[in-house]
Amino acid sequence: THTPSHNSSPFKFKDYSPNVFLKLREKFEIDDVDYLVSLTNTLPDGTNALRIMGTPGKSGSLFFFSHDMRFIVKTLPKREVALLRQILPAYYKHVMENENTLLPRVYGLHRLKPDFGRKIRFVIMNNVFCTTREIHDRFDIKGSTAGRAASTH
Repeated sequence: THTPSHNSSPFKFKDYSPNVFLKLREKFEIDDVDYLVSLTNTLPDGTNALRIMGTPGKSGSLFFFSHDMRFIVKTLPKREVALLRQILPAYYKHVMENENTLLPRVYGLHRLKPDFGRKIRFVIMNNVFCTTREIHDRFDIKGSTAGRAASTH
């Protein structure tokens, strides 16, 4: 469907498995209004609420933070969207049966298609660093050592 009136160019929005992600957000106690405001609100100075995080990683994905830092938006290639959709039933079952799971909390999977432009696919996840607890160490764990080297500091 097309979006309601706004100042941007027209685009189509696709919400993958909306009922599944609604139930996951409920499980993780994410209020739908807070969720939408965090991700779509325009700041008082007129700028977009999403903030880009540095440069793209090795995968080429872009990362954005919601203005309140609660959520991370990560762009995904089509093949990763297909994989996430494939494992979604098992992910959902695991999360519902394991309240204290350490798996990432995935809140939504979406696609934007501007009338003139390429499709943008993205996932919305929790930001584990948005906490009142003190963080002593951070690690960037990768799934592969191919083409990677660790720094010494």
